[in-house]
Amino acid sequence: MVTNAPATPPAQQLVEPQVISPQSGLELYSGNPTLGVEFHWTAVPGAVGYVLSVDGMQYDVSSTKTSLRLPVGIHTWSVCGVISRTAGNGPSSSQATFAVQPIGLVFP
Repeated sequence: MVTNAPATPPAQQLVEPQVISPQSGLELYSGNPTLGVEFHWTAVPGAVGYVLSVDGMQYDVSSTKTSLRLPVGIHTWSVCGVISRTAGNGPSSSQATFAVQPIGLVFP
């Protein structure tokens, strides 16, 4: 039996976001035990939100920019667009690795 019903469109596909900052190899310096680090990436057309992954932890984010307080050390991050809360995520960006370094104290 042949029908004239329209074909179901394929599920929406998202592109991977591009990391803007912090970029791989960046060294940030802090005089405190933690540092507020701003993460920024390109927008993904059709995404309803993003999942930011930092050092294995995931954060739901509604825009292309957010800040997290991170301790001194080496950190790795990536991000992906969310198609919908029920349909899952698009492809992840490439990973970026950066360092938060302590500022040395100088005594007179």
